[in-house]
Amino acid sequence: MTEAAGFLAYLLLPLAGLAIWRLDGVRRLAFDARIAIAGATGALVTAIVMSGFALAHVPWSRMRLLIAFAIVVAISVFVARFERNAASWRSPAMIGVVALFAIVVYAILTARATIGDLLFFWGPKGIHFFHSGTIDVDFLRNPDHFLQHRDYPPLLPLLFAWSNTFSRTFSWWAALLLSALCLGAIVAMIRAFARDNQAALLAMAILAWCFVRPWIAGGADPLLLLYETLAVCALVFVRDAKSQTILAAIGLGACAVTKVEGASFVAAVLLAMLIHRVSWKRIAIIALAPITLLGAWLAFIANAQLFDTYRGPGEFSLQFFGGVVKATFAMASYDAYWLPWIAPLVVIALGDVRRARLPLTIAAISFVVTIYVYLRSPSDPTVFWIPSSAHRVLLTPLLMVLIAAASAHSAVNPERSEGSLEPSRESRWLR
Repeated sequence: MTEAAGFLAYLLLPLAGLAIWRLDGVRRLAFDARIAIAGATGALVTAIVMSGFALAHVPWSRMRLLIAFAIVVAISVFVARFERNAASWRSPAMIGVVALFAIVVYAILTARATIGDLLFFWGPKGIHFFHSGTIDVDFLRNPDHFLQHRDYPPLLPLLFAWSNTFSRTFSWWAALLLSALCLGAIVAMIRAFARDNQAALLAMAILAWCFVRPWIAGGADPLLLLYETLAVCALVFVRDAKSQTILAAIGLGACAVTKVEGASFVAAVLLAMLIHRVSWKRIAIIALAPITLLGAWLAFIANAQLFDTYRGPGEFSLQFFGGVVKATFAMASYDAYWLPWIAPLVVIALGDVRRARLPLTIAAISFVVTIYVYLRSPSDPTVFWIPSSAHRVLLTPLLMVLIAAASAHSAVNPERSEGSLEPSRESRWLR
């Protein structure tokens, strides 16, 4: 029962994000995508509320959090607009999506995809935060916990602590299944925004392998990919300016407080928008959320004297350039002969390449940033750093290529699911 209660806490998160259904760019999407977007929004809202308690020095308790959650849900339900939109799940592509998702869930539940950081990094933080009833600064400051990256953004540990308030004990299975929920939500959003079941099948087939092969279940990478999907799909597919701006801001804001790499992704997206001549006003509005959330976290860790990872690994050097590029390229194969990259790139080449410009630009910038960070290593990064991290870090540019493929393919094959948005056009900011 405790494990089920911990997982239930995650299933309740969409209730806190139902207000997002009021947006025109969301309320006519297929139901599974609307739930996914509401869940992503609700998770961020819940973490912000918990952070507010911590900043106010009010300890978390089950009763306090439930009352706060109930208030948020009441407001969210009042604001939301409900429409009944049915999406067809009868196509062969969707049968494949469901089958592959079931395989991933089986792999996660049989410990074939568990990341070690859940046991030694993310999990312990969530447990200590729960028992302390706040963001445990003393735990983070302890020199014995230095390798847990004390200044890492807090979104995932806060969600773990949220689950813990329901189960009264840390639910390891719930922590693992959260990654499965993220995968399902990512594919649901790609399918609904692109209005393309075949794009969803391609994304699920590739991400299913790339979730299991690098062993990322239980870590922050699935959560980061979820918010990256929300932000970039909004920019690529949503034509309503208000919906596009709000969804992109939510996605990028959450990215900034999920992982350190989230900040570089935010910068990559904003730079890509600048390259594609988006107005400064639009960029500034979208950037406000990640700047505010990350700024608040940086101010907190500065006040608590917890700066560590954000200082950077070392000075930039070209000493290991050849080895870094070769090792990173090798890791990008995902032990599948680079098929996870080749397949979507072929789809892009056969589709409308023009519609794939933004996500491809973000992918290129993200890849270059990855190489740059590895070149700041004070020692040879090919010995440990790249083999232990590249599989996960490269999921961001890979995801951008998948979104690019969905956009390029949907332009030439506008398969339209019942309940999705109206026939696609160029996003307003690209006009």
